[in-house]
Amino acid sequence: MLCTWDRHGLLAKAAAAFSAVRLSIVQAQVFTRADDVVLDTFTIAGADGHSPVSSSQMEQMGFLLEGALSEPPRFASIWACSRHKYLAPASLVPPKISFDNNTSPDNTLVHIETPDRLGLLYDILQAIADGGLDIKEARIQTESNLARDIIHVTNESGEKVLEQSQLGSLRARLEAALTATP
Repeated sequence: MLCTWDRHGLLAKAAAAFSAVRLSIVQAQVFTRADDVVLDTFTIAGADGHSPVSSSQMEQMGFLLEGALSEPPRFASIWACSRHKYLAPASLVPPKISFDNNTSPDNTLVHIETPDRLGLLYDILQAIADGGLDIKEARIQTESNLARDIIHVTNESGEKVLEQSQLGSLRARLEAALTATP
């Protein structure tokens, strides 16, 4: 469980710390309260998605996350949190990405379905953060080596993402993050 003050890119940094020590996020419930407190719960396993997690991995993950969230961030955390790109190549199968502005009154829902791999969630979340969008809530689920994620996002003004150009740019960033190789 992660409980802290919200900041831009927080969830991506958390996902990066997990992948840096070869932990797979099998499921996550992510929620940001109105007072900017983040309440995130992660179900994790070894890199294969099934093996147990060691206390050593948890300690290393905590160290990396603390370093990534510090000001300024620790170099070791920044370096370690990007190494998954060299350990697990991106999928050659195109992801399924869709946007929903009808279900939620306040958020745009981003639906993503793609083969799972180490660092996948980090790549998704970083692409969203790089687009200047905020994540308000997320449901992350991996089953049978297939990630099915629903991520609630808002623009910089805290509103739904309604501009087609911004949605097109988000789609392009997500596709690049999910199919590119280092």
